[in-house]
Amino acid sequence: MKKVFVTSMALALAMSLIVTACSSNSENGSQNTAKPTDTGKQASETPKTKVNATGFPISNENIQLTIMVKKAANQGAWQDLWISKHLEEKLGGKIVATEVDDASWNEKKNLAFAAGELPDFFMTNNAFTSTDVLNYGQQGQLIRLNELIDKYAPNIKKFLDANPDVKKSITDPKGNIYALPGVNPVKREASIGRYWINKQWLDKLGLKMPTTLDEFYTVLKAFKEKDPNGNGKADEIPASGSTANPLSMIVLSALGLVEGSWNGITLDKTGNKVIYAPQQPEYKEYLIFMNKLFKEGLIDPEYYTQNIQAYRGKAQQGLVGFFFDAAPVLSVGAEKYTDYPSFPPLTSPQNNTKMWPVQRIVTLGGLSSMAITSKNKNPEATMRIFDYAYTPEGGMSIRFGPDVGVLRQDAGVVKNSDNTWQFKNPADIDSYTYRSKFVTNMSLTYTDQFSVNNKEAPDSIFLTQNIVNNQIPYGKPIYPNVFLTAAETEKVNKIQTDLKTYAEQLEAKFIYGETPISKWDEYIATLQKIGSKDLIDVYQAAFDRWNK
Repeated sequence: MKKVFVTSMALALAMSLIVTACSSNSENGSQNTAKPTDTGKQASETPKTKVNATGFPISNENIQLTIMVKKAANQGAWQDLWISKHLEEKLGGKIVATEVDDASWNEKKNLAFAAGELPDFFMTNNAFTSTDVLNYGQQGQLIRLNELIDKYAPNIKKFLDANPDVKKSITDPKGNIYALPGVNPVKREASIGRYWINKQWLDKLGLKMPTTLDEFYTVLKAFKEKDPNGNGKADEIPASGSTANPLSMIVLSALGLVEGSWNGITLDKTGNKVIYAPQQPEYKEYLIFMNKLFKEGLIDPEYYTQNIQAYRGKAQQGLVGFFFDAAPVLSVGAEKYTDYPSFPPLTSPQNNTKMWPVQRIVTLGGLSSMAITSKNKNPEATMRIFDYAYTPEGGMSIRFGPDVGVLRQDAGVVKNSDNTWQFKNPADIDSYTYRSKFVTNMSLTYTDQFSVNNKEAPDSIFLTQNIVNNQIPYGKPIYPNVFLTAAETEKVNKIQTDLKTYAEQLEAKFIYGETPISKWDEYIATLQKIGSKDLIDVYQAAFDRWNK
């Protein structure tokens, strides 16, 4: 299935303990420490950089660290960001960054590991897949973090102890933790996929918010045929989007199939049995419905070919009635976003229960965003910076920047007398643009206190209220993050790419009408021939291990 959006994150630091890389023992997962590099002194004479157990700076010695981070198009250079200087102050040293464009991240990351030209640490949104973590951890290029967490990260340890689902989702089958998540407990962030509708058009046409799939069709048809923007032209696009922000979820959930993963693996209604979404009866109904919408011109004809910026451009012109996006302000701008609320999930003749896919573990930047490499001679100090990110102050600073008046007199973070936090939004730009341009596009942990007390960022309040009221109450957890064994990974690698490619190609052909739905049985037979049952078996076994 198609990818769902994801939001951004990241950063960190460290100190100098002159030892060579730590590596994972392939038999029991324990950490081995090699002898110090020969510098002409005996090991006992090798000087060690002192790390302060508490307080800041982390070290009084000048620690030098390297970091590899993603760089969004609208983000300033690392060395110019306030957060880089802030973290250097916490460290008591210098952090030099290798910045990589989002689009080339996987290629550059893999090249760094292949060539052994690694930074000291990674701390950036969705840095690794679970497969990456397992492979690079077992190869010793990412070090085991368990003992460092126990000794240097009280906030991370407390969090993991209080959230067992998170802990087991980042722990490999041998008990190793090689990477840490940027976890966000804010309720709204659990929703996978966010959809918005033009209420001005609904009101003008005398329509109510849709509650069923049939009503949704009626609304889209009215958007197309009744000139809701009032310009006398048939230029309205009833629904738009891209495969990065898929329209599929609103239809699938209405039909009773909750699917939020990129590979089609999901759970049945019991929540215990693994199924492959593209071969379910509900998926057939989805294809029939979507084909109907396309035939009648109710979905943007460029849906499968345009990127996010393309459909946002159409939305900003006031041409789109319904769309998916992380927030409406991103699509229509700061002056119009309140005209685009959300609404509860739909039902259908096949399903009378409102449901929506939600994450079991809410992250801003994925489950594998922070990791320390075998090149790092200062893992203790690096872990202390990771731990700082798990405090309210650290999370706020990394996500939103400094106190009011540091970057701008009218914007920044405020700590209230009751120890809650809030973000004062700039008057002339939205909070998303501010964070990217003046602070960072990276996101780390912060507490739910922020959204509750975020009274001065109206676009964020609007977003929170809509998601918490209209989607979260109907949440159904999707398939969790799991680690596969080497044998399972090998089997999945042989199947998954071909299966995903075929399923996505046929999805488009069914919807466009190039392949008639009468070919459904042939389609199912091909999925099974490629190996859908084997894929299901692998993920069922992994889910059973996770679910123990």
